[in-house]
Amino acid sequence: MAVPRTAFAMAALCAAVAAPSPAGVLDPPGPPGPTMKTLAEIPPTWSQLLDATNGQPDGCNSTRFTCVMGGDAVLDHETGLVWDREPDPSIATGIWLDARVHCANKVLGSRGGWRLPSLPELTSLMFGLGAGTPFQWDPTQRYWTMTGVAENRFSAWAVRGSGSTPAVRTTRNFPGHAWCVRGPAPLTEF
Repeated sequence: MAVPRTAFAMAALCAAVAAPSPAGVLDPPGPPGPTMKTLAEIPPTWSQLLDATNGQPDGCNSTRFTCVMGGDAVLDHETGLVWDREPDPSIATGIWLDARVHCANKVLGSRGGWRLPSLPELTSLMFGLGAGTPFQWDPTQRYWTMTGVAENRFSAWAVRGSGSTPAVRTTRNFPGHAWCVRGPAPLTEF
């Protein structure tokens, strides 16, 4: 008995549809990559002035600052740096080298990688801080930076949040606070 042409065509069509086809252009090229960014991948927005006072009453989650690491640290969206929320009072009488060692050994939010900030980094944080920011710091105190004084190898720059001269050249054996930061370091500052 002869098989009608339409039945043969239908059988061939069904076989073609049921057979596996080669990979198409919509298949991914490999497994998905990571979706988290490292601190080095967060672009700073130094050219912008972000509002630091429009967050929660404790200063967290404003346009500029987000509290991270369980509230122990603060991400600054203006610079891309992560700051210790409260400078450690135990280093208040420390000399410059003590402050550097303190930050290098700091573990906060189960993370190491802390360092002293450079002079531009610390001044970008301290000026413009007013009520409603997430930091607990004393603007009358001196905070060390990793920036050395070019003409005097025995001095480094420190910053105070009050006074007419906020950045001061200070002998490295003068007491000061350490305000640690996390992020890529400008190597020219050491």
